[in-house]
Amino acid sequence: MRAVICHAWGAVESLKVEEVPAPVPAADEVLIDVRATSVNYADSIMVAGKYQTRPPFPFSPGLETAGVVAALGHWPPVRILLVTWAALPFAACVHFIVGNWLSLQYPRKFEFGMRRQRPSGLSVLISLGLFFAMNGMLAMSAILSLWFGNLWVLAAVYAGLSLAAITVYRATLESTSSQALRQRDSLLEQLAR
Repeated sequence: MRAVICHAWGAVESLKVEEVPAPVPAADEVLIDVRATSVNYADSIMVAGKYQTRPPFPFSPGLETAGVVAALGHWPPVRILLVTWAALPFAACVHFIVGNWLSLQYPRKFEFGMRRQRPSGLSVLISLGLFFAMNGMLAMSAILSLWFGNLWVLAAVYAGLSLAAITVYRATLESTSSQALRQRDSLLEQLAR
């Protein structure tokens, strides 16, 4: 593998491209197959030894990198995957339920003569409130799981919330669909007059 290596503090011009063995990620690391990287001011002062952190020699400078994950040190524990997968249906269903409700209760304002619609102010406030409420619930359940010393608490909380959200979504889907059809028919009647 080729890499730019810094062996001593100095100017960027003193760096050399060298052949080095491919790194193996440690347990808490990810190996990235770098596709693009940048060289910026922070890299130049790091190589000069004037940056706020000084990595041990030899090191490969480069603070901004884009690439593809090539290898994991190890897979996350099953309980972390379960917590993540338990949280996804909850978040999706809550957004669907609130999105459907908002679109019916607070429709977008259409300004004639303009080609775009803008959301009503109240729907934006409700969406922001939902965002903060969901993040607050995530933080509180994470704190509880840390307090109990067990991530299974968090997985159980999200599994229960997900089941409840899916049940509510399925129960409200038919009523919101029929309400949307009634509103559409009403608007078509008003336009026909």
